Amino acid sequence: MKPLDHAELKDRFYLALGRLVHAYSSLDFNVGIALGWLGPHNGVDVRDLLIGRVPLADRLEALKPLVLKMYRAAGNDALAEFEAWFAKVCKLKAIRNDYVHARWGLPGELDSDDPILKMLPMNWDFSADRLDKSVDVPLSELESQSSRIGQLVDDFAMLRAKFAAYAVPAHWKK
Repeated sequence: MKPLDHAELKDRFYLALGRLVHAYSSLDFNVGIALGWLGPHNGVDVRDLLIGRVPLADRLEALKPLVLKMYRAAGNDALAEFEAWFAKVCKLKAIRNDYVHARWGLPGELDSDDPILKMLPMNWDFSADRLDKSVDVPLSELESQSSRIGQLVDDFAMLRAKFAAYAVPAHWKK
């Protein structure tokens, strides 16, 4: 493959970063929807968590026990799948936060169709002796992480559908 030119690199970079932001927004929205029905379903007031300035982490923290309670009848393997989904969300949420708030450097020399980008996490330490905390991120990895965040919405819907027959109705007092 031929190396990208600078215009192609910028287009792919901004497209991937924009998709990451959009996918994260969609994930946050869908977590809010799930929280919005699981909270009242379980007699939990979640209204304060459903306003725009509440971080996704707070919504996830409230959602997790409600999901595990709702699907507990599906057994430990099912609960482990939900736990794994929450772990993936937390990992990719941290990556998203780093990426969105970072300073990015695009390479000056393009000798590949998958150039290495420099990502410097936001840090207000401007001292001369500070450590270089920049991270090399291949463009393909940024694109892949954007896709994986988007996939989380579909994965959660799939898990809920997979275990729907085990969902605990609200009137059960267990």
